[in-house]
Amino acid sequence: MRKLSLLSLAFFSALTISGCGFLDFLDADMNKAIKKGDPKICKKMEDVARRERCLVAVATEIKNEKICDDITNKSKKNNCFSNIAVAKENLSLCEKIEGKNFVDECYGSIAQKTKNPDACLKMKNEAAAGTCISKIAIEANDESLCKKIKEDIALDECYSKIAVNKNDPDVCKNIKKGEKGREGCFSEIAEHMKDEKICDEIEDDLLKDACIRSVAVAQGGDLLCEKIENKRQRDACYQQIGIANSDENSCNKIENERDQDSCYAGVAIAKEDLALCQVIENKNLEKKCLSDLAKKTKSSASCLILDDSDDRYDCSYGAATSSKDASLCEAIEKKGTRDKCFHNVAVRAKDIAVCSNIKNSAEKLSCEKSTTLKKAQ
Repeated sequence: MRKLSLLSLAFFSALTISGCGFLDFLDADMNKAIKKGDPKICKKMEDVARRERCLVAVATEIKNEKICDDITNKSKKNNCFSNIAVAKENLSLCEKIEGKNFVDECYGSIAQKTKNPDACLKMKNEAAAGTCISKIAIEANDESLCKKIKEDIALDECYSKIAVNKNDPDVCKNIKKGEKGREGCFSEIAEHMKDEKICDEIEDDLLKDACIRSVAVAQGGDLLCEKIENKRQRDACYQQIGIANSDENSCNKIENERDQDSCYAGVAIAKEDLALCQVIENKNLEKKCLSDLAKKTKSSASCLILDDSDDRYDCSYGAATSSKDASLCEAIEKKGTRDKCFHNVAVRAKDIAVCSNIKNSAEKLSCEKSTTLKKAQ
């Protein structure tokens, strides 16, 4: 029984490799041909497609490329030669395949199986050959293999990935200059190693500043931010670290007022600090900070600080509906808008009992109908 199972598994694998259909697995004649390794059984099949699928399966199973010559379908014949070429690791068999792309695929498959970059060099397509070599070099973590690549994009990618894998900035020096090239390589390693000295390898001032910023964020402190020459980058550094650490002291160092306000807002929400929202100079950002705080804390306390009645309503309504807490609607002064708040909370919470808080009879009836429909969905 076990012998039969192993045979079945081998047969199914052969069919999968050769591109045969699953139903061929149930074909008794094909099964017999593969078991005996006898293409003559295949040749007796009247249906051409079935016969050639059988020949591919038998050729693949016994690794005999001569059988492929009896196949007329171009795609199946290519498949046959390719399967055997890879199985035997025989590059010369790839040359029997018609079509440059298919030949290249054959070379590439053997190259990846044998981990031999020279096999990639037989490929006609330079980009494909470069990708082939790059994959082998990266897996081996060997930058010396990258030198075999002729295509620029694959060459740079090869050096870049190995440099990052090794955390070796010297390997980056082989890459062409550019934000996504050499400089990007230095920056990625600097960030990973949390070492700003690597950023000194970058010649472009803006990219160097961006590198220092990424290292500062990785380190989790703002001391490096002061080394950044560009004001926008420096402010962004303080802002990113301030919000990440929930530290308004980093926000204090930001020169741009709007960026500073955004920083305060981020820290205020993180720390649930009402007083910090009030430090914000920009009124719109302050209003948003207080509203966001109300939603997070599920309390309308921060809404009461707002001067405008419409803003207080929007803030309380937002907190009530996001938290599905009808009690927050009580902070709304106008009866009509307060009723609207209860209505919306009832619908969102699917709680018809909330509708009983509504004073206006028409609004209450509408609330009950809407909530019942929502609950039924």
